[in-house]
Amino acid sequence: MHLGGKQIKLGITPKLLLGILCPLIVCIILVSVFLGLQGSSIINKIISEQLDAQTNSAANEIDSFFSRYYGVAECLAATQIARDTTDTTDTFADHSQYRSLIETLQLIQQQDSENITSVWLVNLQTGESIQNDGMLYTSNDFDYSTRSWYTLVSSQQETIVTEVFTGTNGDVISVASPVYSDGTMVGVVGLDLNIDHMKDLLGEVKIGTTGYVTVYDSNSLIIYHPDQSLIDTNAADAGYSANMLNAIRNREDSNAMLYTRGQTQYYGSTVPIGNTGYIALGVMPVAEYTSHTAAILRVLIIGMGICVLLVTAICAIIAMSITRPLKRLNATVSKLADGELDVTVDVRTHDEVAEVGAGVARIVERLKEYILYIDEVSAVLNQIGAGNLMFTLQQNYVGEFAKVKSALMNIRTTLTETLTSIAQSADQVNAGAEQIASGA
Repeated sequence: MHLGGKQIKLGITPKLLLGILCPLIVCIILVSVFLGLQGSSIINKIISEQLDAQTNSAANEIDSFFSRYYGVAECLAATQIARDTTDTTDTFADHSQYRSLIETLQLIQQQDSENITSVWLVNLQTGESIQNDGMLYTSNDFDYSTRSWYTLVSSQQETIVTEVFTGTNGDVISVASPVYSDGTMVGVVGLDLNIDHMKDLLGEVKIGTTGYVTVYDSNSLIIYHPDQSLIDTNAADAGYSANMLNAIRNREDSNAMLYTRGQTQYYGSTVPIGNTGYIALGVMPVAEYTSHTAAILRVLIIGMGICVLLVTAICAIIAMSITRPLKRLNATVSKLADGELDVTVDVRTHDEVAEVGAGVARIVERLKEYILYIDEVSAVLNQIGAGNLMFTLQQNYVGEFAKVKSALMNIRTTLTETLTSIAQSADQVNAGAEQIASGA
């Protein structure tokens, strides 16, 4: 490896760590990112469904609250006494059932006085109205055609809920139902409801852990919000972003969406409340909405870190298990290279490194045998130098040393024969000399 013109040598351990860890870490990161995205998507979907479901539950609870009074108003509108006292041009006071009518209205109010502030009946032909407390109002006292309940009942021809208005006992909502006689609307019955009880119910509703519900009437006025200062504020003046404002104005049944109110971000889901024209908004702070996703990301990051550490440790252990025997072999080979043959090969593994170690051990044993060969050859040469040609070779020369043994044996044979010939020649010279001496 070259870096800045300099060659950098990397050992087996760094190479293993770099070669294994780098691709593995990249794979772990890619898998973690994929799992994070998929997990976040699933968690966000679950949280969104939870937000939608809890908002639907709150809307159903409010609808149930109104449905009870829908039933009361419709039952009263269907009674014979309501039809008789409105399908006439007589005043209520002149009608034969006047006293029974008052008692009926009082009975209905008394059965739920906590929520019903008044029960009333309007004769559309005379313009006269009567309340459960016996108060009578003529057409000169008020023009019913200007009242919102009349507009709604006339246009929808069914039981309706008005927007919130301020009555003598606080904020009030009217539930009004048409009275028919022979298919003609002749009157309207109504219940004025104190919505404080409904607000108490909504105050107990939680979206998630820290979320809440907001309710808007048919005119997009906030009739319930945990922040009391926003009640009776139009949604357009509450600082909603365009997407949420449109959902509220259009009474949309929308899934969880990100929106802002003021400078704060929220997730919200809108659900129309029955046929009331009201709409409920389930609100969840962004911090809570994203907390589960953040928790998953934290777990993935921690898990990824633990995996990297474990893999690094495992790779380091494996690398060390390979390099340690190699280092011991390297030390042995270095001694051999320096001419020290009396060495011991110490390898305690059972892999390819052990096979290499066994090969080095055989080399060492063979070199030790070669030392014996060399010692014996040196001793024989010394004997030859001293004139002893009757030597023997004790070692079992193998390999190339067999040639040395063969050469030494040839030398012994040749020298022996030469010396024998010389001795014979000397004997012959000696005999000849003796003959010469005798002749002389």
